[in-house]
Amino acid sequence: MIRIKSWKYIKLAFLTLMTVTTLITVGILAYLVFREDINKGYIVGEVDVEIEAFYEKDGIIQTIELDQVGGVVELNITDPNQLEHFNNFRVNIKVYSSVYTYLRVAVFEQFTLTYMTGEQKTIVAVVKDGFSSFAYNEDFYDNRLEDGFFYYKNKVKRNGDNSPLIVEFIGELPADDYHPIYESKYTLQVGFVVEAVQYLEGPKINWGLANPPWKEEEEW
Repeated sequence: MIRIKSWKYIKLAFLTLMTVTTLITVGILAYLVFREDINKGYIVGEVDVEIEAFYEKDGIIQTIELDQVGGVVELNITDPNQLEHFNNFRVNIKVYSSVYTYLRVAVFEQFTLTYMTGEQKTIVAVVKDGFSSFAYNEDFYDNRLEDGFFYYKNKVKRNGDNSPLIVEFIGELPADDYHPIYESKYTLQVGFVVEAVQYLEGPKINWGLANPPWKEEEEW
């Protein structure tokens, strides 16, 4: 009987914003590695994914070091000419798994308002209806209204040369869908949770999903 490292659960960033008088409190929960051994006759393998965020405009690419920003990215929604603007934000999932893997992604977003009272700077969370119009890859099934996640509809693993497979999550917006321009006192903060499981029994055991959300009459 072969033992397999069944799954790795990765939570890169969890965004919690609370309205306070002088700042926004950002809470981050991270589960970097969690493994469970299952005695089954499957091929031994490893499940491993990570998120890659960057800005891209006019051939210029600027990587966002998620570790340095605590997993939370503040997007400019004021000046479309700036590289750090919403329109130029991109996100990929890098798949290092040696066995076929299913993955899902949750996006947490919060509008914020900054204003001055005398010399005191105040940042507060702002309630806004609906989701932001990122250019999500259509190969991800949007199940946010049910459980908060996007599900990638294909099982994936790394390339044959052991380099990571790049899966686009947020791509380039078409010009007619550019983000509306807000006053400079507004920004948008976004954070991500990425979960990856082995395709054999992984979604059933770890997500409690007997069938894919995008086609409930079929099996994984």
